[in-house]
Amino acid sequence: MEMIKKERICLFDNLKALLILFVVFGHALEALLKDSHAEFLYMLIYSFHMPLFAFCSGFFAKYDPARIKKNLMYPFFVFQGLYLLFDHFCLKQDAVLTLTKPYWLMWYLFAMIIWEMVLPFVDSDSLPRQLSNLALFTVLGILAGYDKTIGYYMSLSRILVYFPFFLAAYYVRRQKLLEGLLTFAKSRSGRILSLLSVLGMTGYIALHQNQYKVSWLYGSIAYADGEYDALFRLQLYLFAMLWLLFLAAFVPNRRTVLTGIGENSLYIYLLHGFIIKYANHIHVLKYVEYKIPTAFLLSVLLVYLLSRRPVRKLCAPLVRLPRFGSWENAVLK
Repeated sequence: MEMIKKERICLFDNLKALLILFVVFGHALEALLKDSHAEFLYMLIYSFHMPLFAFCSGFFAKYDPARIKKNLMYPFFVFQGLYLLFDHFCLKQDAVLTLTKPYWLMWYLFAMIIWEMVLPFVDSDSLPRQLSNLALFTVLGILAGYDKTIGYYMSLSRILVYFPFFLAAYYVRRQKLLEGLLTFAKSRSGRILSLLSVLGMTGYIALHQNQYKVSWLYGSIAYADGEYDALFRLQLYLFAMLWLLFLAAFVPNRRTVLTGIGENSLYIYLLHGFIIKYANHIHVLKYVEYKIPTAFLLSVLLVYLLSRRPVRKLCAPLVRLPRFGSWENAVLK
């Protein structure tokens, strides 16, 4: 059983490494969205990377006020301030000091705070109760698109839209279903099914690309404002589940070169925005011929560098609430 437990942890770390690479690459592509190929890749990435990150986070989630304060609230307040200062002084934009609208990528940390704080209200060992909760919050995630007042305010729309993935993973762990799900996903039939599903979904997005707007994929735009409907959000829920099956089928559940990167994905997530934002601000990709491959290679390099120990050691006091005299051991254990 111990070996299975370690394999499961490695599976999620490997998955998080791939997802954080797609996060960085997606942000790099924002400077190239006038190119149809870049726009297609961007849409493809946004069809799964944040729902699956929510799933990974939910699997290991627990209600622990001290952990929430140290690992979530502290870096949120620190980096919310740093990004606002960066926005004002480096990007020369009129950033407004606010805690009611998380800055750009900071919405995810704020969502994690809310998701973990509400766990006691949805915690249950009863499968019927779990299924009813999942159904309820899925409906709420879809209905959120009809409310024009929430949007980016307190990240309320995204909190509702992505919470079902977080909660589903939490319940998968409570019911000890992961081993059975992985057995199916990694079987021959599971891999064939997941591969065909992802290929079909990719083709579907390619065929409908001109009918979509990238803003529909953010989970924060009301249907009326974005001129789309609840059916599209239902499609995104389905797309994310198909991607989850596909990645569970093919991502290894053993230690690989990806594992160490996945273990340190929070550092990459919090730090990469400064570099990507500034690179896009000065139009770095303007000076290269093969823009999309260059953006991908730079994303790979950035993910690797930001996951290294020297970077983590330097930035640890910003990412984890320091313990006086022992913050390094607490963070880099």
